[in-house]
Amino acid sequence: MSLHHKSLDEEARSSFTDEEMTIITNLARWDPQKLYNVAMEKFFPSLLDNNNQQYIKFGGTELESYYWRPIRTVSNFARKNCFFLQLLYDSLVADDYYTIRSHMSSFLIVYTVSGTGQLKYSHKQYALNPGDAFIIDCRSPHDYRTVGSSWRHQVIHFDGQLAAGYFKHIVSGGHIVFHFGESSKFHALLTELFEANLHYSPDAELTNNCLLIQILTEFIRTSKAIYPTYIPENVLLFRDYLNEHCCERISLDDLCNEFKFSKSYICHEFKKFTGKSIGEYLTACKLDIAKDMLVYTDIPLKEIGEHIGYDNPSNFGKMFTKNIGISPNKYREKIKKL
Repeated sequence: MSLHHKSLDEEARSSFTDEEMTIITNLARWDPQKLYNVAMEKFFPSLLDNNNQQYIKFGGTELESYYWRPIRTVSNFARKNCFFLQLLYDSLVADDYYTIRSHMSSFLIVYTVSGTGQLKYSHKQYALNPGDAFIIDCRSPHDYRTVGSSWRHQVIHFDGQLAAGYFKHIVSGGHIVFHFGESSKFHALLTELFEANLHYSPDAELTNNCLLIQILTEFIRTSKAIYPTYIPENVLLFRDYLNEHCCERISLDDLCNEFKFSKSYICHEFKKFTGKSIGEYLTACKLDIAKDMLVYTDIPLKEIGEHIGYDNPSNFGKMFTKNIGISPNKYREKIKKL
């Protein structure tokens, strides 16, 4: 991936020393992967988690860079009281572009301007079409890439004391990708955020805080419009428990003991507000994990089955084939040929 210096305004470029610009220029030309690692460690250490265990793998061809703005210095006031930016960019990439990453202390919004992309996050896969925006916690493993010939996307890395709470509320309906139509304020707010950071301003942190709150509010409004049904706190707790323990041998009795509700109440409420029975939801969770392990690892089928709670490989194979339509072996072979 090439780094287009024309995407940096003069002020942004001047924030780097000559030594740093030499590093950037050479690495951009010869080793873009190392460029990212060096940049993260030297220039943006705040994006790394406390254990410095960030994993990043990326590649592909950048066709055009429209905007690239690192936010290198954040005041103590902003860190303690505001939402603050970490990185902004707007890029058109080719069909070979991908990013695979985890353990980054940042929240991420990616908006698809044109073309198509794909996101893999929390054992699920999402199509990204024009007008779609996803929001994720970069501490969790994630994979996003181009699908088709090209993909133009705008990226916002941000954080703040209230960021985790806003994120949890936005995704409480179980969805992380939202579509913003032409009537949404989201587009104008995004444009305003990018324009506000073209040049230095003494009020930049306050402006960014205000705009980020409005952008996150649009996510909340859109989530309510798409998923208007109120989901009770109890049902959210049931779902979180199932997500956390889906690979274990859990039963309805375990849920009853954990939350002190009757079996009939738990089954009725869960089905009413999620559209799935407890068993159907657990099976779906196990399948998502199994599919990821089949695609991204070479772990034997027997061990994958055991990991999601099937000691008998035959039972795992039957369950997988019944729900997916092909055996685990054939699924692994088919996906890896793509």
